Amino acid sequence: METKKTATVLGATGLVGRALIDRLLHDERYWRVTAVVRSGTSLPSHHKLHLVYTQFDKNDWLPALQTDHVYCCLGTTKKKAGSKQAFRWVDYTLVVEAAMAAAHYQAHFLVISALGADPSSSVFYNRVKGEMEQALLQMPLPKLSIFRPSLLSGKRKEFRLGERLALWFAWMLPEAWRSIPAEKVAIAMEYVAFNQAAKQQIYSSKAMQAIPDLRKT
Repeated sequence: METKKTATVLGATGLVGRALIDRLLHDERYWRVTAVVRSGTSLPSHHKLHLVYTQFDKNDWLPALQTDHVYCCLGTTKKKAGSKQAFRWVDYTLVVEAAMAAAHYQAHFLVISALGADPSSSVFYNRVKGEMEQALLQMPLPKLSIFRPSLLSGKRKEFRLGERLALWFAWMLPEAWRSIPAEKVAIAMEYVAFNQAAKQQIYSSKAMQAIPDLRKT
C-alpha cells in the first residue's frame, strides 16, 4: 500500500490556493495538508488541515515546508502591494525563499508563474516572474513544476476592473492567451504532484487545460 503524503500550500487564501486546498483535503493520498497564511478565516474546518500563521517577515514559516509537496500560489499585484519593491518581495523573494527551504527538505516544489514570464522582458511583471523561474531552475530541488497560466478566472474577494475587462474580451485572444479557471490550475497542480516524471517541467495554460480531473474519470 502506498504511503500517504503531506502537502503545504502557500497562498492558500488566494484564487488558486482556495481551490487547491479544497481538492487536497478531499484527496485520500494526503493525510495532512498545511496552509501557511496570515489569517485563516476563509479556509474550511477539516481534520487534515493544519494552519501555520505568519507575517512572512521572519523565517518562522519555513519549517512548515518539511513536507512531500510544496504548492506555491503566492502572488500579488503592484496595485495591491503598493509598490514595485513590495510586489517583488512577494512574487520573487518569498517564492525563492520557499524554494530554498523545499530544496533543503527535498520536497517537490510546484509554483505558479505567469504566461509571458521572461527575465529579459521590458514588462516589470513578466520580468519578475521570469527572474523567479530562473532562480528556481538553478536550485537542487528533487522536482520542480512551473505553471504558467494565462489570465485566471474565478470568484475573487476583491474586484479587479482590468481583469474583468480582459475576461470579457478573452474570446478575441489566441487560444494560448485565453483565460483559464483557477479550479483548472488547481486540478493540474494536484495531478502533476503525483505524475511528473521529469525533474523539471514547465506547463503552459494550454497544457494545463488538457490535464484530466481524475475525480470525474
